Amino acid sequence: MKNLGFALAALLLTGVGSAHAITITGSYSVSVSSVAGPSGTKPSIDTPALGSFNTTTDTGTFSISNLTVAGGETAAASFFTTTPRGSCDATCAIGAGGQHTLAKDLITVNFSNLMETGYATPIATTSTALADYKADYSNLTDSDIWRGATFTTTPPCTPSGKGVDGCLILSFTLPDGSGNSLNIILSNAADWAITPQIQFQVTQAGGHTGAPEPTTLALFGSALVGISLIGRRRRGAAR
Repeated sequence: MKNLGFALAALLLTGVGSAHAITITGSYSVSVSSVAGPSGTKPSIDTPALGSFNTTTDTGTFSISNLTVAGGETAAASFFTTTPRGSCDATCAIGAGGQHTLAKDLITVNFSNLMETGYATPIATTSTALADYKADYSNLTDSDIWRGATFTTTPPCTPSGKGVDGCLILSFTLPDGSGNSLNIILSNAADWAITPQIQFQVTQAGGHTGAPEPTTLALFGSALVGISLIGRRRRGAAR
């Protein structure tokens, strides 16, 4: 009976056990280009945790150095901060009240040479994500909306609470032969001077992250209780 219990426990937890920790390296660049509005309205971009964005060239390149993804995922972290600057003129798009108050820009993020430590095959040689940036100078709001994002408040997206909740998920198969995938999660953001969030996640071949789901844990507990009751009845019948 004890062996049966262990076997059932193993069966229930198959596919949702802890995803093995991985360490990744690589780099990414961030650039911004005007869509509507004078060049002076392009947002200032800052990544205080990783370095400075060159406001002269509107580009920046940053390293991903020995980032460990353990327990299924990292915590969401600040990716970069976009801060409106300048003011609009006739080259801006028309906003509320028929005035030229909307500055629109395109933010391009390129991930390069993403590697899993210990493996020669790259996770991804290059991958690009695009975000539409909009600053409305009439009501002092701006937003970063990732192209292709799914609009939802549920994980793994990080809600902004500003009506643009959603995220873009870039997914790559890991080269270690496990069948697991690395997801890079880029969440939308809105306010005035905003910081989109980034998160790294490992999903198993069945689509699960490292933590067992509550339903699985409930089934696991129920199975152990049932096994215990069966064992008691058999011991009672043998007396």
